[in-house]
Amino acid sequence: MDLLDKASWKRRMSGLIVPFLDPVAVREAARDLGMGFHSVWDVWCTGPDGKLKWADIGLHNLMPDEGEQWILEVAFSEAQSVPAAFQIGLTDETVPATSIDEFTTETTIADGVDGTEPSANGYARQAVNSDGTDWTVALDAGDYRAVSKVVTFTASGGSIPPTGAVDWMFLVTGAAGKLVSAVALSTGRVILDGDSLNTSIRVKASE
Repeated sequence: MDLLDKASWKRRMSGLIVPFLDPVAVREAARDLGMGFHSVWDVWCTGPDGKLKWADIGLHNLMPDEGEQWILEVAFSEAQSVPAAFQIGLTDETVPATSIDEFTTETTIADGVDGTEPSANGYARQAVNSDGTDWTVALDAGDYRAVSKVVTFTASGGSIPPTGAVDWMFLVTGAAGKLVSAVALSTGRVILDGDSLNTSIRVKASE
């Protein structure tokens, strides 16, 4: 891949929904560009009886510019600091026909995304503490990987969202923090009353 192709690929990646790309091609292109981190989200829904209803496993994330900058400034310039806890949240689309587009052109959680966070029926952002309990770091196939604990969103008193569907999940450094990562679900999802949406993030550092 020459320099022009690399630049073109990077521009395309900033405007595409990563989960619909071939994972092997994404990893190979990322290595060719010298990227050192990649992450995937595992998302699944269980009913009140604990039985699996659906699963989106291995969804490749989109990293907005703000997330890239935050990671580099934490690691090298100390212009940013690691929060006591990250937050994982959901966004819903009130018009499902135009869903799966919120974060493809946005860089921050406050950029006026098409969807909004749910605000009823038990929804609340879920915390993942910045410690060795909520994150496990270990070698995996020769490279180090961090795996988050499983967090759960349970609908109570109605569905999440009440109208529309959940189509994106995101990771931020706090209530008014930096947008580190976002991922599109394979399709818009509704968490029915009593159901639970579960997720865990896997982040790997590699050459």
